[in-house]
Amino acid sequence: MLVLVSLPSFFSGRLFPEPWIGLLGTVPIAIDINRLLNPETDEEEISLQPEQSQNTYLTSLFSPQA
Repeated sequence: MLVLVSLPSFFSGRLFPEPWIGLLGTVPIAIDINRLLNPETDEEEISLQPEQSQNTYLTSLFSPQA
């Protein structure tokens, strides 16, 4: 299984020049900097209030955070 997973990277190493492959390490860094400078807020999560439910023994047994 590991051999099958590593074959695409082996063949892409033959297709692209080595300096281009070295630049691929900067992609996650660029994504993180972009997310740091442009944070997205989920307005749906902020505006939704959790519904109050009756806490019974069964609900607390199956869902301890409720």
